[in-house]
Amino acid sequence: MICTRKLFTIVLVVSLASLSLNTAVADPVTPQPPDEQMTKELDALQAAAKKGEAMLAVHLKAVAPKRVAAWRASAEKDNPVAQTLYGCCLDLGVGVKMDEEDALKWYTKAAEAENKYAMTRLGWMHMGGRNLKRRSETAAIKWLTKAAEAGDARAMYGLGSHHASGGYLKQKDDVKAVQWYQNGADAGDADAMLQLGRSYAAGRGGLEKDDSKAVEWYRKASDTGNTQVMIKIAYMHNAGIDGLMKDETKAFELVRKAAVAGDPQGMTSLGGAYERGVGVKKDMTKALEWYRKAAALGDNPAKDALLRLGKK
Repeated sequence: MICTRKLFTIVLVVSLASLSLNTAVADPVTPQPPDEQMTKELDALQAAAKKGEAMLAVHLKAVAPKRVAAWRASAEKDNPVAQTLYGCCLDLGVGVKMDEEDALKWYTKAAEAENKYAMTRLGWMHMGGRNLKRRSETAAIKWLTKAAEAGDARAMYGLGSHHASGGYLKQKDDVKAVQWYQNGADAGDADAMLQLGRSYAAGRGGLEKDDSKAVEWYRKASDTGNTQVMIKIAYMHNAGIDGLMKDETKAFELVRKAAVAGDPQGMTSLGGAYERGVGVKKDMTKALEWYRKAAALGDNPAKDALLRLGKK
């Protein structure tokens, strides 16, 4: 009986030692903290936004349906990254019903917690919210300035746009506008590059008229991959304005790049080029193909084109 007890004790000790050893050498699987995951998600969102608001929406539609509930839950626990992500969903109406007032609330919370991207989105909302009742030019300048001072290129472009339009009081200042466009362009914002090019083409804001510099900035802007800017430059090529020669072939190529990149407006524009034979040989099969791709992404002009042509 004693021997049996001793044997049992020895076996138990050995087993526990073995268990302890296995635990020590095992490679534990540590789940990724929610904050870290959401930070990566916000980084991906910002990367998409650099290619234009349309591409931001395309990206958000791909990820938000599965993540919006988690973003909201974390936002309610005062996570500024989650507040920014959830605010974007409300702002664009992706994964939830569009609600600019609610988006404003979450952007404000995140901005007050020093989230740079939230500051920029908040500033833009105050400057041009579609249905926003609480728009404030003062708040727009405040948040865009804070974000710009923190190095946000989109905020720099926003300040340039404000000075170019004069804001609600129509107090235009083209010199300040060009200064901010230059800052934004140097920091990598495609729209700032486009507007700086237009300023050179017009000789505006203290710049000497210089079409070669304008074209140089247009090229840099399109090279960023911003699809909305590509489409704008394509229209400029079609019309032969803002320092560009009329060139329907170049216009077609820019629209094609935007479409291939996944921009719904680019797809519709490409369909229109094929339908009318602008910059490319007329091809109704390809026109319908691109209209259908854009319509599948929710583009209303593409849906209208298909309806007009009696197609689905």
